Amino acid sequence: MSLKTISWFGYVVLHCRDIQAARRFYRHVMGLPIAYERADWIQFQVGVTGLVLRPLDGEFRDRRAEQPTVQLGLRVRYDEINACYEELKARGVEMLEPPSDQGWGHCTLFFVDPEGNLLEIYAYLPGERGG
Repeated sequence: MSLKTISWFGYVVLHCRDIQAARRFYRHVMGLPIAYERADWIQFQVGVTGLVLRPLDGEFRDRRAEQPTVQLGLRVRYDEINACYEELKARGVEMLEPPSDQGWGHCTLFFVDPEGNLLEIYAYLPGERGG
């Protein structure tokens, strides 16, 4: 066993003050399918990775920050990013910035979820890696 064998994230966990508000956001605003759900674990499937919502309490609460501090990067094709922006605005999401070409080879747009986590939808610029 070696850390070099890690090849992808199996899941990412967001610890939420209001898990139901986060559930509504990721299910109805972002349109992610729920793969598994119980009272303290709501798992959405995003490609091969699970996005898990958990309440901000429990056994590790004293080791976690009170304020969620996660940024999620969600990749789309370059020709889809403007449509994502318009769809999120139509669903009432307050956008932090419109799609913008960045110097590091991405076109990005930013917004936050109900827990204050930063979400980025990005696409590689045409001609860049994967673009």
